[in-house]
Amino acid sequence: MSDRQESSVMASIQDILRDAQVREEEEKLAVQRRAEDDERARLDGIRRDQEAAEARLRAEEDERQRKAHEEERRQVELVALQEATITKAKMDAEAQARLAEIAKQQEHERNLAVVKNDAGKKRITAIAGGIGVVALLIAVGGGVMVKKANDDKVRIEREVSELRGQADKAEADAKRLRAERDNTKDPEKIAELERKLKRAEEDAKAAVSKLSDRGAKPPVGGGGGAPAGGVGAPAGGGGPKPGPKCPPGDPMCG
Repeated sequence: MSDRQESSVMASIQDILRDAQVREEEEKLAVQRRAEDDERARLDGIRRDQEAAEARLRAEEDERQRKAHEEERRQVELVALQEATITKAKMDAEAQARLAEIAKQQEHERNLAVVKNDAGKKRITAIAGGIGVVALLIAVGGGVMVKKANDDKVRIEREVSELRGQADKAEADAKRLRAERDNTKDPEKIAELERKLKRAEEDAKAAVSKLSDRGAKPPVGGGGGAPAGGVGAPAGGGGPKPGPKCPPGDPMCG
């Protein structure tokens, strides 16, 4: 009877030891799995941080290059506009000078005819005075035209700068709204962003249309501009309209 009791006790002790060993193994596996999960989470966090930092650097570099290209293009357009204005003013001044020279020569020939015909010194004096008046009027007219050309240049540059600023702001707003729309899953927020994006694209299109009406090139977006059929230069060339034709021999017509 005691041998059986001893065997039963030993069997119970072995069962307890096995159960304890199984629990210990399970705890070790659980700890190991938790450690592996924590390590994976840590590595995923590091990878996400690196990807976010790289994306931010790429976006900053793209924005820097876009601004540099935009500034360079603006400078080229301003220089071209200034050169065109100066060239027109020079051409107008040269035309006025030629007209003045022709008028002076004609008056000189008339003076010689008057002297040959012995018309008298009074008529010669009057003709000389007329020459001076004509030359003065022509010089004043040329000065007024040059000043008007300079004023037009300043006004056009200011309007172009303001419109280009409006176009740039609308383009930046559209780019930001697209990014927000692409990064959200809320249908209501997506619908709201779509409405705001449509308004921003319409504002950019209106600014570009006004720029084209003034003969300036529309801004070129850098990465993520308006979609096809959206903001762009209007058809028809976008160049300045030709001015009215001048009658031949009109010295005050530009």
